[in-house]
Amino acid sequence: MILIFGASGLMGTAITKTLDGRGLKYKALSHKDVDITKYRKVENIIGRLKPEYVINCAGIVGSSCENKKKSTIKVNAEAVLNLSNLCRKHNSTLIHLSTMGVYDKCIFYEEDVNPNASTLYGSTKLLGERYIINNCHKYYIIRLPMIFSRTSQGGTLNNIFKKLKNNETIYGTTNAVYRFGHSEDMANALIDISIVDNYSYGIYHIYNEGYDNIYSLLLYTKKIIRSNSEIIPQRMDKKVMLCTFTWKYKTLRHYKKALRDING
Repeated sequence: MILIFGASGLMGTAITKTLDGRGLKYKALSHKDVDITKYRKVENIIGRLKPEYVINCAGIVGSSCENKKKSTIKVNAEAVLNLSNLCRKHNSTLIHLSTMGVYDKCIFYEEDVNPNASTLYGSTKLLGERYIINNCHKYYIIRLPMIFSRTSQGGTLNNIFKKLKNNETIYGTTNAVYRFGHSEDMANALIDISIVDNYSYGIYHIYNEGYDNIYSLLLYTKKIIRSNSEIIPQRMDKKVMLCTFTWKYKTLRHYKKALRDING
């Protein structure tokens, strides 16, 4: 049985949908069902259900971290420490969603390159990773790119796409380059790696092929959905390139093809 924490979020929703499609048995819990920072409650759930796999989709992401520093540390790091200890205790495999943001200005770094996070978000996610590596012998750490989905549910890219659909004026950075990921493609890859194909335990980078700056991404998406938005190029104070590389997993379809699939 598969136990999912943070099941109502962008990736949690994609993972439950994918598990349904594959006929795999799971128990999905959202923040309303359980606060992942409450150790005793989490311990009781894992002890009672005895899951073979625990998927942790819970997390505080992006710019909201700076406004919720204490909560960010608790959710992204301390709660992960607890999960790693509990999974070891109950012999469960921990599948943890992390981020390419554990790197700073990464230029196609592979999974074995030491991270160097420079933001609170990246630093707390990196700390969570290290807790897992040091405490849990059965684990998959999945580092994700910027995520978009078929639904309008949350996430930086989805929020931007809403503005495109509303024909709003949008600023797009030209010197910040990223990998991108379709939530359902990411969910399928995660399940293949950890549950279906049983890859070796460790850290995996997954993403849709290709990379771009946000300005170019918006121009392409605008064309697909026939938006009338004005997209204004904007430079950040410093160049950013979050484009990690993988040699552990296969190449997924190009992000532009995935964008056409959800917006065409």
